[in-house]
Amino acid sequence: MFISTDLVFDGKTPPYSEISHVNPVNRYGYQKAEAEEKIRQYYPESMICRLPLLYGYSGNSCQNFGVEMVQSLKQGKQLHLFYDEFRTPVDTESAAEGILLSFDHNEPLIHLGGLQSVSRYDMGVELQKILKIPPSLLDPISQKQMSMNALRPLDVSLDSCKAFSLGYKPLLICEGFSRMVDRLSAVSQ
Repeated sequence: MFISTDLVFDGKTPPYSEISHVNPVNRYGYQKAEAEEKIRQYYPESMICRLPLLYGYSGNSCQNFGVEMVQSLKQGKQLHLFYDEFRTPVDTESAAEGILLSFDHNEPLIHLGGLQSVSRYDMGVELQKILKIPPSLLDPISQKQMSMNALRPLDVSLDSCKAFSLGYKPLLICEGFSRMVDRLSAVSQ
């Protein structure tokens, strides 16, 4: 199993299915697309799983976007979140279940996106409601307002219909964030 990314797409014609043409716009996406090609060439029996932006409780492992958002908001820090960049984020546990499901069905290429195409700002709003913190801590910004080292596609939403038809059931963002916040709270007590 090779784990790839939604960033193999250019963001111009979403949503992207498994048959959509890859056309990355940054080095990370290009390297993943190149790796996918080499995997297919040298290990044709392998499976490729494209994941979107991940969030969720990660135990003692590295932090992810969702955990960082929770920590910042609980500390009263204002978050600058893109309102014009869209993804189909999925919680880490749903993604893991989807990966196991794809093994069961031996799918050569599968997308494991979430149920909703949203911006990071939209995600922040969901989290703000769960944490019951002031909306003023969320600052919606455009990609153009942020100096970035690499070009980022505007909408790399994944079409995960194939995975859904196999039984993949990711949580809604509000459900995934609620579970993540509950787990983080249990650990900090």
